[in-house]
Amino acid sequence: MIRYYFFFILLCVATTVLSQTKFVSAYDFAGCGTKDVSGRLSDISNSVLLQCDCGVDNQAAIMNNNTLEFPATIDSLFKSDVTVCFDVLIENTSGEVDLMSKSYKCNADTAFEISYRVADSTFVILLKEGVDESYVLYAKADPASCWQNLCVSIRGLDIRVYVNGAEAATLIANDLLRLDNSIALTFNGSNCQFNNLSALKGRLDRIRFANYGFNAEDVGSFYIPQQQILTRDTIIFLGDQFALRAASECPSGINWSPAGSLSNPGVLAPTASPIVTTRYSASFQLGQCRLTDTVLVRVVDKDKLECENLRLPTAFTPNGDQLNDEFFISNPYLIESLQYFSILDRNGGIVFSTEDPQGRWDGTFKSKALNPGTFFYRIAYTCKGQEYKSKGSFFLMR
Repeated sequence: MIRYYFFFILLCVATTVLSQTKFVSAYDFAGCGTKDVSGRLSDISNSVLLQCDCGVDNQAAIMNNNTLEFPATIDSLFKSDVTVCFDVLIENTSGEVDLMSKSYKCNADTAFEISYRVADSTFVILLKEGVDESYVLYAKADPASCWQNLCVSIRGLDIRVYVNGAEAATLIANDLLRLDNSIALTFNGSNCQFNNLSALKGRLDRIRFANYGFNAEDVGSFYIPQQQILTRDTIIFLGDQFALRAASECPSGINWSPAGSLSNPGVLAPTASPIVTTRYSASFQLGQCRLTDTVLVRVVDKDKLECENLRLPTAFTPNGDQLNDEFFISNPYLIESLQYFSILDRNGGIVFSTEDPQGRWDGTFKSKALNPGTFFYRIAYTCKGQEYKSKGSFFLMR
């Protein structure tokens, strides 16, 4: 009885400390360890000897047949605003996968549950307080990545779910949620057996707990892209080399093609020396997950450049639909140096000007969207050591 009372006092003191200071705790499995790298929370306990493999940042825990239990003090975070984030690699091929849970049983009055439906690649997040307040959010996984970075953020009545840095689900609660229930938070440890939940087969990395709700910027700073090409479509001159770059903490599973013009097709950042325009593909193999991404490298022969043939569109539609939203020089590789690229309205007033050949106009002036109509451009530039000037008109449509 004395031991239980002493433990209860320690738990209350720890709860008070946790609630006073804004913080983020982090378990990153570095060195295949289970410590909170921030030093604020106790170690994670695991049901079997922890094994690790490459993750999103350093090592990740292999979750096959393993259950993780987090320290009891975490329960206090769920009294009000809270954020829970983690990176997960799911290799299950069927069923609904058990991820994170904090409830005594499936029909508990208060619960926090996260699972993953393999059939439609969807995360299912259950938030329940009492018998009257229950919410379920559904968030689609990112098909372009093997790793899924999931963040659940509760800020007052505002509840949001982010997947790989992008908002995937949101709702406004009827009342403030208290999800603390004195039940241990687990991973692969749900008691909801009648839902036929399957244990996660895969890896877990970079778990974060915060005693405040993350906003989009917080989530974006936490997300680390994986299994994708970071290099954008680009243009090079014939005879030049170009460094391709891909993101993956597990580089042994990458293969670039076509390999003939690459320094090494099996590394994350090979040097490309194409002599013709080439679309390179990078194939990523991570466990059971296989993905392919591509990038286009256009090759331009300087000797065949027609310096006077500067190309610009005759119209553009800056309406935010991600299609033709900006006005710009389509072939800036002609330009050795740009003296000016100016856009004028009908009265001759300059609404945009740049000395960057890659410069783009979004149809605004002093942060205000301009009305549809005819505008004019004036350009002065150097190509092959000679000076050229170009002018014309175009139409802004909305």
